[in-house]
Amino acid sequence: MNKNDSEFIYNSIFGTEFHNLSKLEAEDLQNLNKKISNSIRLNNFNPNLDKNVTQIINFEEPDLLIISKDEIFALEHFRVDSTKSNRKGSSYKQKYNKDYENKMKQKANKKLETEDFAIFHEEIKTPSQYNNLYNNVITNLEKHYSKIENYYNHISEIVPCENKSIKHFFFIQYDCILPSFILTKNNKMRNVFPSNDMEFIDYLKSKTKLTGAFFNFIGDNNIPSENRYLNISKENLNNYFVDNLITFDFNKTKIYDYENPYAMTVFLKDKTK
Repeated sequence: MNKNDSEFIYNSIFGTEFHNLSKLEAEDLQNLNKKISNSIRLNNFNPNLDKNVTQIINFEEPDLLIISKDEIFALEHFRVDSTKSNRKGSSYKQKYNKDYENKMKQKANKKLETEDFAIFHEEIKTPSQYNNLYNNVITNLEKHYSKIENYYNHISEIVPCENKSIKHFFFIQYDCILPSFILTKNNKMRNVFPSNDMEFIDYLKSKTKLTGAFFNFIGDNNIPSENRYLNISKENLNNYFVDNLITFDFNKTKIYDYENPYAMTVFLKDKTK
């Protein structure tokens, strides 16, 4: 069980405001919220619990289960970034790993012996590009989509599924340092992700085993967060078109990348010791 993934999904969906929803997407989220209005959080499914109480279960493959009287919502979480990936994963995470972090801490601790703080500036050496993010989303989505049958088997091992419909969702976290952007007609920067890409929305039409997908980017005071939900049905996706507000044709729109951004890391001396 990956409890951290389960908690992250739950906290990122419920109590979060989603914008630019279609009618079907709003209905999906209303249904989810209705199901959890009478719910209990558990680590394991309880078959003896009142059937009218929705059970929210920390799970593994998929990462979160929401089990109501007549439906099971199965949510699987994965992260993608905008650097090139190979069989070992993200080039960013391969370079800036635990070993790198430990070396940074050693440098900082040495500096903190004589100073109150230590500041390090560094150019990120793994290029961050929209095309990488797009390809990483597709690669990971295909990988997890191929496991949906396995997810069903895992679920059926603990939950009687005969009288329940199972709805599969992906929760895709954009784990980017700085997202790519376009310039609007008013010459303003607008962050963009695959969930804004008409080509990607068209691609999703073939993923008929999925009910929906959540897209999440955690911003800060300078970069807005992104919380998006798409209902993955042809009925819904066929209503999307290039409006240059939410959905774009990136074959005709210039995308700007932060290829090698600078990162600043600050360490403070612990004066309580």
